[in-house]
Amino acid sequence: MLKKFEISNTYSYLERVALDMSTALSENEVDENGNPMPVDPSLYEVVRGRIPGRKYGILPVAAIYGKNASGKTKLIKSLSDAVKDVLGLSFSEADASATVSQIVRNRQFVIMDEDKRPTSIEYCITIVIEDTEYALEYKINKDGVEGEKLTYRKMYGDEKPNIYYSCGVYGEKNDGSEALKILDSEFYEMYGKKRLVFAFIAPTHQVLKAVFRWFRHANEVLSIEIDTHEKRQARLEEIAKEIDENEQYCEQLLKILKCADKSITGIQGEKGYDDKYILWVFHQNNKSEANWAHNINNESDGTLKIIRQYPSIRSALEYGTPFICDELDRTLHPVVFKGLVRLFNSPKTNPNNAQLIFTAHDTFVLDSDHLRLDEVHIVDKGEFSVSNITRLSEMPEIYTYPDMELDFRTGIYGSFPGDIVKAFTVCDHDE
Repeated sequence: MLKKFEISNTYSYLERVALDMSTALSENEVDENGNPMPVDPSLYEVVRGRIPGRKYGILPVAAIYGKNASGKTKLIKSLSDAVKDVLGLSFSEADASATVSQIVRNRQFVIMDEDKRPTSIEYCITIVIEDTEYALEYKINKDGVEGEKLTYRKMYGDEKPNIYYSCGVYGEKNDGSEALKILDSEFYEMYGKKRLVFAFIAPTHQVLKAVFRWFRHANEVLSIEIDTHEKRQARLEEIAKEIDENEQYCEQLLKILKCADKSITGIQGEKGYDDKYILWVFHQNNKSEANWAHNINNESDGTLKIIRQYPSIRSALEYGTPFICDELDRTLHPVVFKGLVRLFNSPKTNPNNAQLIFTAHDTFVLDSDHLRLDEVHIVDKGEFSVSNITRLSEMPEIYTYPDMELDFRTGIYGSFPGDIVKAFTVCDHDE
């Protein structure tokens, strides 16, 4: 599970900020007057990895809200960049047309003088696998990877983190308690500063390969939102094939589609003449008992989104992997949108500790019956295009569970847009 993602000097984030999915709230949490917080007890059940007597745990949902251009999408994009760095994809031969300096420059957006801006982009990704916490920190600049450090410790341990390896300057060794014998001249001759050591050793490492799998799953999900039309069509073909071969898969997806569109009576994957699969959706004919088949591309954007995202949601819940989506609410009915959030927050439907990280504008899900204060992150952008992140649980003026939807829509949490009506006011022609 993702515990924390920290960045600085990338896109609109200049100072160090964190998407924090850990929690310290407990059943004994009190307000400023010492009174117990009136929190729905069921919301304590959503915290994962808790041990009796401990306050610490990890949350299954991170809901990211903010006005347009506040930095929500750039936060997801930063996570996507980091995942590709960790997997060794960012500076691969596929990106040979772009130099390292160009790639780094494209990740920086804050408007300021070059001599005042930090030269390095910093990332720190903390992952919990079973009962162990792994933190991978690194920097990149126009020349490539500047430094890298991998530490680990038991999730509930108070001891200082142990070091797997630490690279201060490439080509030099810094021994840790479990220093790995891979920081030799051969590695640097092959990759120089264009690849993380983690990407080199983790895929076959006895312990770290589980962490590597987490990043691989994250990358598969993150790729969906930025896919081309051709890739989205290829994804629909893969789903059509799975529907044709897996009856249970087909039945569950059909039930979900019926929640969005009651007129749908069936779905079918069919192999075409060129061995490509075609996905058909059946609707009831209002003049007979017959069902009419429609090509999937004739369906609504909402139906298409549910179908495209279904494999990733199913996989996440089944294997306990992350599902990360920018603008999850786009084209979805608010009730369907809220239902997806409930899937991940409920221990009954999410017994394997999958995580949902999403950005949204629809405030319907901002309901204290379904989201904790520490699951809601507000992204705002101040002057000079600098973004910051604040969790509702970190706002000192909030001591009880408020009407989150109303408070966000009225600007109490900040990240509030200007008055568009005044912007469109027509000048008085009598002047």
